[in-house]
Amino acid sequence: NYNQNEKIAQITSQTLIISVDIAKFKHVARARGMEFGSPCYFDNTKLGFQLFLDWINQLKLEQHMEKVIVGMEPTGHYWLNLAHILKENHYFTDQYLLDHLRKAVSRSVGINKIIELKQAAKESIGLCQGSNMAKLELATLLDKYDLIQENRRTRSEDR
Repeated sequence: NYNQNEKIAQITSQTLIISVDIAKFKHVARARGMEFGSPCYFDNTKLGFQLFLDWINQLKLEQHMEKVIVGMEPTGHYWLNLAHILKENHYFTDQYLLDHLRKAVSRSVGINKIIELKQAAKESIGLCQGSNMAKLELATLLDKYDLIQENRRTRSEDR
C-alpha cells in the first residue's frame, strides 16, 4: 500500500511517536518506541490539550527529537477537538484530518450522530469552537451521505 509505505518512510530515529487513547472525557497519550516517561492523562478541554502539547514539547526537548507523529483512532466524535488542536499546532495536516474524518463518516450517518455532535459541541472546549467543529463534521457527514446516495442511484441506473 503506497500510503502505508509513505507513512512508514516518515519515521526516523529522530521521530517521537505519540499514540493517544481517545475517551469521552479523559484521553491517555504515550510516547512509543523506547517508552519515554510516564503516560500523559489529559482532559478533553482546552486546558487538557495545553497540558498534552506541553508534555509533547518537553519529551521532544528531553529526547532530542526533531519530529513528532501523533496517532489516534477516530472514536465517535470525541477525537475531533484534539484533532483540531493538533492541526492548529502543525501536528496534523489537512489531509491527515480529512482521512480520519472519512473513516469516522463511513461508520455512521444519521440523526443520532447529528444529535451527538450537537451535544458534544455544547460540552466541548468552548461553545463557539465546539459548534464550529461540529458544523464541520456535519457538513462532511452530509457530503458523504449525498455521495452514497449518488452512488446508489448510479448503480441502480447501471442495472
